[in-house]
Amino acid sequence: MGPPCGTRAPIETGLLRPDTDPDWARRVYCALIHEAAAGAPDTDAAVDAAATRVVDTLLHGIGEPAAP
Repeated sequence: MGPPCGTRAPIETGLLRPDTDPDWARRVYCALIHEAAAGAPDTDAAVDAAATRVVDTLLHGIGEPAAP
C-alpha cells in the first residue's frame, strides 16, 4: 500500500525531488498548515495568503526567494 494523501504523484511528476521521503513531506506539509492556521486572521485574503505561503515554503524552502 502506498503513502497516504497521494504523496507519490508529486514525486512521480517531478514536483518534488525523487529522493523525497513521502512520509516526511506529508508531515512537513501538515505542520506548515497547522502553523499557518494558528497565526492567520480568518479572512479570505489571509487564508489565501497563508495557503500560498505554505505551498511556496514546502516547494521552495525558506532560503532564497522563488523565481517569478
